[in-house]
Amino acid sequence: MKKEIDIEGMMCNHCVISVTNALKSIDGIKKVKVDLKKGKAIVEGNNISNDEITDKITNLDYKVTNIKDI
Repeated sequence: MKKEIDIEGMMCNHCVISVTNALKSIDGIKKVKVDLKKGKAIVEGNNISNDEITDKITNLDYKVTNIKDI
C-alpha cells in the first residue's frame, strides 16, 4: 500500500526530519519520503490508517490537506 500525503506548513529540512520521524513511528509504515518543495510525503507499508497519519502530522503543528492511495 502506498499513500501520498499533502502537508502544509513545512518550511525547512528540520520540518522534513520531524515529519519523517513521526511517520516512521506509525506501525505498518515501512518507507517514508518527504518532499519539502512539493509539500508532500509518500509512505509505503501495510494497514496504514489515514487518521493516524493525520494525527501524527497535526501534532507537529502541520496541516494535512489530502491523503490519497497511489
